[in-house]
Amino acid sequence: MTNSIAFSQRLCEFRKKAGLTQDELANRVNVSVMTVQRCEWGQRIPRANEMQLLTEALNVTANELLNGSGEQDWELRLLVNRGETTNKGVRPRTKE
Repeated sequence: MTNSIAFSQRLCEFRKKAGLTQDELANRVNVSVMTVQRCEWGQRIPRANEMQLLTEALNVTANELLNGSGEQDWELRLLVNRGETTNKGVRPRTKE
């Protein structure tokens, strides 16, 4: 149950950081508000298809949401979004 509690806390935290209400998140994931609430209360874990929609709505990886390994993943995703990484790692920015 510890993982469920940790997951529920992360879900709530990421939802708030994304600036979404429970209702807005429920609409994006195609579930009821009660389902989001139960996940945030640690009473339910999302199904695989719901997890994919959650990660898209919250702009996080499944690993961040499930395991809480956010800082490294978050920093890497920022670099990837800026085009500063290759499949071999971080590369220096070039002048255009």
